[in-house]
Amino acid sequence: MKLTSRTQETSSATVWRQMVLLALAFALLDLVTKVVAVAILGRPTGVPDGLLGLHLVYNDGLTGGFSVGSLTRPLNVLTTTLHIAALVWVAGRFAPLDALAPAALALMAGGGAGNLMSLLTEPHGVPDFLLFRVSNRAIVGNIADLGLCAGAVLISICVARIILAQKKLGAVPSCPEET
Repeated sequence: MKLTSRTQETSSATVWRQMVLLALAFALLDLVTKVVAVAILGRPTGVPDGLLGLHLVYNDGLTGGFSVGSLTRPLNVLTTTLHIAALVWVAGRFAPLDALAPAALALMAGGGAGNLMSLLTEPHGVPDFLLFRVSNRAIVGNIADLGLCAGAVLISICVARIILAQKKLGAVPSCPEET
């Protein structure tokens, strides 16, 4: 079945609506879980034993807790805003290529938005509360971080599927031109 221009516009508008709703829902879920975690866990405490746990820390640094002094917060706001803008820009080109792409991009945008909102509203930094122990190292994150990671994994799957599909057709993968 060949899609007409009007059908493509309606389909594109539907995909955009779904992506925005999923991103907003995910950001809201992230913010609600942070409020609940702060209320339940209170102040940061010692790191618990075990592979998984709940442990509240405030991340006032860049990804991974890195700091560049007084520039850390503005740099974090700038890079997160650019991250979300890049996802919106990519979405129009990438979403038509794989059915999984809109959900992957929405998870990443929602995660970025959740952490950005926390960064702008929390004076101590972004609340992280989900502890994962890998070897002798503890990693603490939040729901937004899980969305960012899950979205990245899903995007990798999308890219692999697109490349495989294009190879089967004997074509070089390309993104649709924006109109």
